[in-house]
Amino acid sequence: MVKKIVSIVGLTSSGKSGLALELAKFFDAEIVSADSRQIYRGMNWCTGKETPEELSLVPHHLIDILNPGELYNLAEYQKDAYQAIDGILARGKLPILVGGTGLYVRSVVDGYNLSEAAVDQTRREQLNGLSRDKLLEKLKQLGITNVDTQKSNRHLVRLIEKAEVGDAQEKAHKPKYDVLQLAIKWTREEIYDRIEKRLDDRLPHILTEVKQLVDDGVSREFMFRMGLEAKMATEYLDGKFDSYDHFRNELLKEERHFAKRQDTWFKKDTNTIWIDGHDNCFERAKELIEKFLEK
Repeated sequence: MVKKIVSIVGLTSSGKSGLALELAKFFDAEIVSADSRQIYRGMNWCTGKETPEELSLVPHHLIDILNPGELYNLAEYQKDAYQAIDGILARGKLPILVGGTGLYVRSVVDGYNLSEAAVDQTRREQLNGLSRDKLLEKLKQLGITNVDTQKSNRHLVRLIEKAEVGDAQEKAHKPKYDVLQLAIKWTREEIYDRIEKRLDDRLPHILTEVKQLVDDGVSREFMFRMGLEAKMATEYLDGKFDSYDHFRNELLKEERHFAKRQDTWFKKDTNTIWIDGHDNCFERAKELIEKFLEK
């Protein structure tokens, strides 16, 4: 029997989490997060996590599973996501995968056959200190020249780590599930406006939360890896910006740039069905899911 799941992806502030929640309530489904930052406890506002009330409405998985500072990688996420999804399916319910971390989503949807190459933390720190050009030059020396230009420095570092232990070739993907993948579509100007409104609603809470995390001993190095809000809020609290408005405007600019990169990433996947944000997204998604489940 084919195992079916629904995946809801898309840009920050597009409304994917709200849509997933409404669909999960209607279909008596369970949500599996595909967000690389919402796995951490105590990082609610700076990761855009749903409220405790919203999280209590339907079962959620892979949220609040680690303490800030603990390490977690793609292979661990895929293993945990598979376990959560298989448990949901065993209960006779529909899993809904939702999040904006593209690699997390694809590791499950495409069934990445991930490398078992271990991480050498000393070597990783050395590689993390290199510029993007130096990383690409290192890959070239290792015989890897066809690198996707959209890949992050973190991904380039992992490619080098694998190549250095003789695991340079991408392994064939083996999808475990039949997936219906949906996303909400807005114009560039509309998504920029949504990002601004959401940021202004959250920013005072983000600053309070980040200050508490740093005061509790969470390292700045870790905060810098936790996305734009956590990184730049930490910098603001350290006095990097000359005013609140300067900080707010720079963060807004960077979030819009990030959304543009996300848009490029998700539009590469030709299997995604984009729902116009001006339509009744719930009704359209419900119709698509019902047809998908009937097949």
